[in-house]
Amino acid sequence: MKKLSTLFRFSAFLIFAFVGSQAFAQSATPTIDGVSFEQDEGVDYQNLPEYQTAYSIVMKFEKGKTYEIAGANEIAADDWYYNPDWFERIDATHFKFKACTQWYRLRAIFDGTIPNHTDCSITYSNFFQIYPVNQTDEGYGDNHPAILMGDFPAELAAFIQGRGIHKPGTDGIARDCNKFYWDGMRSSFSNAMTPVQDDDNGVVFETTVTEGIDVTFSTFLVKFCCDVWGTNFLPVEPSESKVLNIQLVGEENILEIDESGNCKLSKLVESPEFGDVYKIRFDVTPYVKYRRAIFYEVDETDYPTDYCKLSCEKYRPSGIKNVSSEDMSGANAYYDLKGVRMSTSNLQKGIYVHAGKKVFVR
Repeated sequence: MKKLSTLFRFSAFLIFAFVGSQAFAQSATPTIDGVSFEQDEGVDYQNLPEYQTAYSIVMKFEKGKTYEIAGANEIAADDWYYNPDWFERIDATHFKFKACTQWYRLRAIFDGTIPNHTDCSITYSNFFQIYPVNQTDEGYGDNHPAILMGDFPAELAAFIQGRGIHKPGTDGIARDCNKFYWDGMRSSFSNAMTPVQDDDNGVVFETTVTEGIDVTFSTFLVKFCCDVWGTNFLPVEPSESKVLNIQLVGEENILEIDESGNCKLSKLVESPEFGDVYKIRFDVTPYVKYRRAIFYEVDETDYPTDYCKLSCEKYRPSGIKNVSSEDMSGANAYYDLKGVRMSTSNLQKGIYVHAGKKVFVR
């Protein structure tokens, strides 16, 4: 009897261990166009908790190119989070890259739910994280997070650091997750702005946010930085000693900025309603032109002659036709878990955010 009891306990332990390992392990190593990601236990000072598993790859992504990201079944699932500023999902395993061509680190994070920590509770358990890195085609970089015009003329990076914003978002309610780099969260990596333009007409970054999904403007307090260490732009007159300059623009801009570069919701505007979508646009052309002129030794300019320009305005997609007022109202709109407004005419089975709550459509 004693042997039977011991055998039973041992068998139960094996079953528990097997089930537990399956519950917290991803299905397989991710690949991109057949090239495997490498498992990392935390890169660029991002230490992973014990329950989290991450794989990453550093490569040059090309704007407009479609990549096959496969291997792990979780990535093909509907609830896998990808930032729509960076990617367009074509099908279960194919993603079109939307940002400017340069070198990036793409991380696939599994079981990534972060327990309550300084008012932060991210409910996405599987998601992509992407940010630009210091690297060149010739292999001269170190693969650490890029700095705007840090070492190379093609090095483009801008980060939003502060509170009230985080992508991926949380449970239909944005939390104050994106603390500063040095507070232990390291979450500014998730708020790398997307470089959408780099040509003769200028250099521009953008980030799209949805009130109540991945931003809460009532607590929004951020700085716009050229790196993850918190080197931020200031609203001061350009000079030889002050080259990172910022100015708010736009007739419908909803932000205000103080002398330290802190941006928050302006006291002169009404608070956004749940589901309102805003486009944050950061034009850094003057600073980039100044830095590239120094690099190529084509100009003797001592400092930028103009401000970098920032706006945060309500996003109104162009080309929308035959949309009813009911579909467009915040109270009746449905959003997927990425904050994308869905058409109510043919909602697929799944979980959505509606009227500030999660709902399940059967």
